[in-house]
Order: sequence, then structure tokens, then C-alpha cells
Amino acid sequence: MLYELALDERCDLNQADGDGKTAVHLAAEAGLFKTVVHFVNFASGGRGGRGLNLNRASKGHRTTPLISAAARNHTGIVQFLAGRPEVDVNAVKRNGDSALHVAAYFGFKAAVEILMEREDVLMEQRNGLNLTQPTK
Repeated sequence: MLYELALDERCDLNQADGDGKTAVHLAAEAGLFKTVVHFVNFASGGRGGRGLNLNRASKGHRTTPLISAAARNHTGIVQFLAGRPEVDVNAVKRNGDSALHVAAYFGFKAAVEILMEREDVLMEQRNGLNLTQPTK
């Protein structure tokens, strides 16, 4: 259903639910790779580019779509989002965890390696527990 909604040019993909999650958040959490790709490509191509905000944080924990995908080991989505220059790989949740902190905490090696490939990832970034990212 999310996929079909994006086909409507009146659809605002930045619209959030009560938790502050956009359609991209929900698709990233659910591991719906093709849907995430479709939303991003649809919003940034044709149709005047609707300014999709891939760094929008949800309410509460303040997760971004990248953090949500990293926390669930959806490596295809992590790779796709981390490969987009407009995605802030250093964005943090309310507790100070970045996508890299989360992936490392859960032991998701492939997601960690993908995130560490970004040249702008802050390896010395500390979270709320004063822990840094894993080292290269």
C-alpha cells in the first residue's frame, strides 16, 4: 500500500505519522528495499523532485531511516541510503547513537562495514554512554 501511495503526485512523502515516521522510515524498518528505492527515486526524479528529507528524525527516539535500517540489519537499505550523499551517516538518536553505533552494538558486521566506507563517517563520535565507533 505504501508503494501505491507514492504513485500519486499529490502524495507528500515527508508527511509523518503520530510517531514522526515517514513512509521511508516505515519501509526501512520493515526491510522493504524496493519500496525505499522507489520512494527515493520517485521523489528525487521527474515530478519536480519533491524534496524528500532522508534525514528526518522520528519523535521519541529520534531515529532516521538509516538508523532504523541499521538497527534491523537491513543491509541492502543501509547500503542504498549510505550511498546517497544527502544522507547524514553521523545523525544520532536521542541517546547519541549513530547508525554505526547501533549496527556495531548488535554485531551487524556487514552494516558496520558499509557505514565505515563513507569518508565522512565520524569514527571518534561518542554516544550518550561516551562510547566511540568501532575502528577501521
